[in-house]
Amino acid sequence: MELSYSDAISDLAHYRALGADENSLARTEGIINHCFVLMNKFSELELAHQNLQAQVISYQEIIFGNSNGPPGKGKDESAVAEEADDDNNKTNDLPEDQAESGNSAPEDAASYRSGSDNANTNNEEPLGDNNTGQGKAGSSKKPKSTPKGHGRLGADAYTGANLVTCNHHSHQAGDVCPECERGKLYVVDPNKKVVIDGQSPFLATVYLIEVLRCALCGFLTHAQAPRDISDKYTAATKAVLAYLHYGMGLTYYGIERMQLTQGVPIPQSTQSELVASAAGPVFAITNFLQGVAKEAELVIQDDTRVKIIELIQENRTKNPKRKGMYTTGFVVKTEHPFVLFISGRQHAGDNFDDLMSGRLSETIPVRVADALNANSDHQAPAEQGKCNAHAFRKFRTLMSLFPEHSSLAMHIYGQVYDNDAHCKSEDYTPEQRLVYHQSHSAPLMNNLFSWARAQLNERKVEPNSALGRLLGYLLNHEKELTLFLRKAGVPIDSNEVERLLKEMIRYRKRSLFFGTCYSACYASAYMSVIATCHMHQIDAIDYLTQLQINEHRVWQDPGRWLPWNYRDQIPIAQAA
Repeated sequence: MELSYSDAISDLAHYRALGADENSLARTEGIINHCFVLMNKFSELELAHQNLQAQVISYQEIIFGNSNGPPGKGKDESAVAEEADDDNNKTNDLPEDQAESGNSAPEDAASYRSGSDNANTNNEEPLGDNNTGQGKAGSSKKPKSTPKGHGRLGADAYTGANLVTCNHHSHQAGDVCPECERGKLYVVDPNKKVVIDGQSPFLATVYLIEVLRCALCGFLTHAQAPRDISDKYTAATKAVLAYLHYGMGLTYYGIERMQLTQGVPIPQSTQSELVASAAGPVFAITNFLQGVAKEAELVIQDDTRVKIIELIQENRTKNPKRKGMYTTGFVVKTEHPFVLFISGRQHAGDNFDDLMSGRLSETIPVRVADALNANSDHQAPAEQGKCNAHAFRKFRTLMSLFPEHSSLAMHIYGQVYDNDAHCKSEDYTPEQRLVYHQSHSAPLMNNLFSWARAQLNERKVEPNSALGRLLGYLLNHEKELTLFLRKAGVPIDSNEVERLLKEMIRYRKRSLFFGTCYSACYASAYMSVIATCHMHQIDAIDYLTQLQINEHRVWQDPGRWLPWNYRDQIPIAQAA
């Protein structure tokens, strides 16, 4: 039987009324006060230990990745329960959000979408399953079966390959059959054989131009070269360099070493100068896209860190008010979606204000991001959407500490992501997707928030524990987390931009830093164009090459030279 502090004081008052010795009662009251103070201190220490333990788990996931599979997968339920008992319900104090971008989407959310038997061990009705049959995604539809194949690509997949026609060496159509000597041969579909060869990214050609000299007057005459060789480095060379450096993350030093062994040396300094010299038309495209982004109805954004030597030196000498450096990534959803990267001192909120300054449209755009303060700190009006993947990931982090609660939440989220996957597989329009989510996902999300609210209101969960703070985070952002249920086209999470930010993170990990603000600026422009080409499955090297060849046309009308329409302009430019 638990004894509360008020009960103990009431008992002392009762004894005092019966005439007990006052000195004894005073000593007893002092002992009781000390005991309850120690008990409170012990509870605080236990909670701090739980928070620290859960924070360690979070850091382990960041460093080593997540190792928590579906509940009970690979282990029986008793083993899972024993591990949960050993953890002693330890929790952590989760931050509002992770500062670093690139946290993965709940790709494994589907692992918890069904059959989470140990997600509810209190004999309660599962919150994730709607009794009407609409709670589970595609409950009345079977997922499409994908035919098993060998995984090899057919010849038609190699659209950039050179075609070589091999005619028959001894026969042709119309000849008499050499086997039966009665029928005639006719053409059928040819056999296709793919041969992939390797070569250096850069091939050098040395032209030996014959020179004749008059023996009497010294007149010199030179042979005609088969092509224009006025420039040592072609537009394609600059495009390949830019793609290797910014698109693939290779360092100039690494490219120099590779080319040196191939016998076609290109020094680091030369590479940097070539890439910088080709940045003009790339700036024309990104400037135009920023103008298009001002009128966009949906923007997904996030931040990651960046190092710029010029700003680091400025921090040491001028001591500016803001010393941080960020790269903001935007995925702008229009008829043709595109990507924008911006690097500098400004965080995502500041860059969003700059992007939306001068907006002419009277409608309020939708801005989807995680709950980090740097993303939410902006002045431009926007309808806010938050990332459900972050909430899922936080529950996954607490899986070993709170298996019952985490499994239940992940089970619900798994069904919601199943619904979204169904919409994608059926190629629903944004309006059809909204109706489907309202019918199938809204009951699930309502159950999730009702459950979270009950856990806190009924004191089933300590509010200051890691799980309590996570449930509070969920409820504080309920409106933003459910925006995809009220507005067509709004994604469930911001994973699309976080995946793209990994390209900038990869570059940062290999090249470490930018030298100047200008180099960071044109690097962001290059990576914006390359990422947009990847989004539309466009050959980025060919696109960068054509931008250089037609630079003056690009500056005159950049809207005609975007990745999705530039091929239409090439014949016009060649005919001019």
